[in-house]
Amino acid sequence: MQPINANFGRTVSWFAGLIAVVIAILLPLGYFTLEHQNQAAALGAEAEINARLATQVINANPEMWRFQQLKLGEFLSRRPRHGQPEIRRIFDDREGLIAESVDAVASPLLFKSVEILDSGIRVGYIEIGRSIRPLIFETAGIFTFSLVLGGAIFFILRTLPLRVLSWAFIDNSRFLAELNVANIQLEESNTTLTEQAAELTRSKEEVERRYQELQILGKIIETVLGSLDRKLVLEHILDQAMVVGSFDLGNIRLFDSGGDTLEVAVNRGYRYPENVLNHRGISRTTQKEYSRFGHRIFKEACFEENVQTSKGLRTLKKEGVESFIEVPVRVEDQVLGIIQLASRAPRKFKHHEVSLLETIGNHMGIAVQKTQLYEETLRQASALENASKLQADFSAMIAHDLRSPLMTIKGIAALMADVTFGSITQEQKKWLLKIEENGDSLVDLVSDFLDVSKLESGYIDVRREVTDLSALMGKSIETYRILASGKNISIKESIDPSLPSIHGDPRRLDQVLSNLISNAIKFTGQNGEVEVGAARADTSLVKVWVRDNGEGIPADELGQIFQKYRQGGNVKNSSHKGTGLGLVICKMIVEAHGGKIWVESEPTKGSTFCFSLPLV
Repeated sequence: MQPINANFGRTVSWFAGLIAVVIAILLPLGYFTLEHQNQAAALGAEAEINARLATQVINANPEMWRFQQLKLGEFLSRRPRHGQPEIRRIFDDREGLIAESVDAVASPLLFKSVEILDSGIRVGYIEIGRSIRPLIFETAGIFTFSLVLGGAIFFILRTLPLRVLSWAFIDNSRFLAELNVANIQLEESNTTLTEQAAELTRSKEEVERRYQELQILGKIIETVLGSLDRKLVLEHILDQAMVVGSFDLGNIRLFDSGGDTLEVAVNRGYRYPENVLNHRGISRTTQKEYSRFGHRIFKEACFEENVQTSKGLRTLKKEGVESFIEVPVRVEDQVLGIIQLASRAPRKFKHHEVSLLETIGNHMGIAVQKTQLYEETLRQASALENASKLQADFSAMIAHDLRSPLMTIKGIAALMADVTFGSITQEQKKWLLKIEENGDSLVDLVSDFLDVSKLESGYIDVRREVTDLSALMGKSIETYRILASGKNISIKESIDPSLPSIHGDPRRLDQVLSNLISNAIKFTGQNGEVEVGAARADTSLVKVWVRDNGEGIPADELGQIFQKYRQGGNVKNSSHKGTGLGLVICKMIVEAHGGKIWVESEPTKGSTFCFSLPLV
């Protein structure tokens, strides 16, 4: 423990005395200042109130107010209830005393004055004064108290053990040393934080850059998925690629249909576009020998950051280009062309930028391949449509050529059966009628074959118009009532009266209904019943059914009933043999309307043919 230093003791004494003097002076001075300000503010507020009241008196008689000393003196004699003596005076604008109310007030005094206005014009002022002697006495008391307090503080600070103060200074020195170390550590932390902030800024910039790149790629993918117009897609992708690096001009070259020469598909920003359009690219046959800037152009991106001093590139030099990059348009290992982008200002190509442009080249390759496939599909569809039309025309010709001789054979057989060419035996007549019957079957078969051929080829479109299904079904039922009555078969109607109209082809739908109703009548025994009904299946479908109580269809034949030339066992064994195409035609017509057809049947319990149609 070190001895107390005399200089340090004197310093402590001076410090204690300085604190005592400051307290002895500042405490009364501060009290006087604050209280003086408070009294001045209160006096100013009272003067303002009295000035307004005096203004009202003056405004009541603006010409003669100076001569109303008695009234103004009475006004000034009014005092608030604080009980302090005051001096109140009213002066005109020439400093002439108009009225006053004076109490016995000891000096020194505190005065406040406020202007008196008449219609906004100063006509005089009111002055109020009070004594501040009580404040001086109070301040003297405070001064006495501050002297006592300062002496006590001096005594305490002077008589405190200087040794303790010395220890405090030693501890303070130690604290300052530790504080210095902390400051050094803080500076190191600030340096680290600065570095981290810089890294965070770089990360933020990287995230923003990646976000912009993803936005651009998203727009490109949206274009690739949303359009089949090759030129439109390529123009949009080229525009996005130019935005990536703020390029001034660019073009896309694709291999021609022969896959031999690169040709310009789209271009942007050229001052002399005829130069780039007349410049034919490298032949695919010389790809292996062709290189630019030391890179294989068809394998990876290559660029030149100083075009004007490089060899070749005359077209770009004419355009004033300084920086240039070339990226392949590819799908996996298949190269379809190249993207060329250039800037008229010097620049450096960063790795991430080159990588993004290569990604754009890959997306562009998908777009090009997609549009090529679409164009090829259109060509094939056009060829297929022409082939279908030719097939339909050929089928019509064959059907016409077949029906003519069949009708001739049928007519001759009918004439011979009617003994037109002489008498015949019953056996001969039987076979002639058989020829006529088979002729009818062959004519029906050729007609159905022609109808199926037309429907399959799509050569005949299904017309769409508003169709009253209830009326259409009623008409078909009435058509077959005579045929049904000949077999003592009743036709029951179960049509919902609120059935809505549909959009369809009335002629084709009548063909379906006629086929199903006639089949039901054919394969229903004497005194049987056929039910024809329709109702809404749900909010979007209408269900139509034709039910009979005939022999029904075996379960193993239900899956074949709508196939070509397939007939159920009850049909094969029936005297009403058909062509095997009627239900096929029904199925095609229903499906062409966007509907579905099916059959529900049990042997000996009859069959129910149903089909559904969409309301729209």
